[in-house]
Amino acid sequence: MTLAEVDASAWAELEGATADPQSAFRYLNLCSVDAGGRPQARMVVLRRADAARRILEIHTDVRSPKWQEISANPSVAILGFGPQLKVQLRLQGSAELYGPASQRAAEAWSLLPPSTRSTYMGGPPGDDIEEWPASEGYGRRRRRTGLLRRADIPGRDARLVPAAPCRQPARGLCL
Repeated sequence: MTLAEVDASAWAELEGATADPQSAFRYLNLCSVDAGGRPQARMVVLRRADAARRILEIHTDVRSPKWQEISANPSVAILGFGPQLKVQLRLQGSAELYGPASQRAAEAWSLLPPSTRSTYMGGPPGDDIEEWPASEGYGRRRRRTGLLRRADIPGRDARLVPAAPCRQPARGLCL
């Protein structure tokens, strides 16, 4: 397999994962750096992948630590593992943030199905929440959410690497 074929295969897996909740690459590990310079990793849902523009899109709450970390340092890494394929996918790049008042975040929100929108409802006690328009019909309140759009993933940083099979069942990565 050539490097170009590996690259095309990786992006095909990512694009397919956005439509398939059972895809191993639907849930990825997003890594950022906190204010103390320590690496931080968390699972995120891949919402959109655009191979032609080399963009991955995830959504997050603007009050989350990852939003604050990426605001200060947009360098991020994405890591996923496909156990059936025995493939590890690692991408590095720069993130662009789109706040809740942005047109891009509004467009992304409008494309989410009601069941997904409902996962952004509520928050901790005393949280500042907004009224949800009655026309939405899913509830009465929602959290302030933003959009994190992965961008500028250079081709040389996109690698599809064979990984060792898991020795025990795991929901995450095999290290």
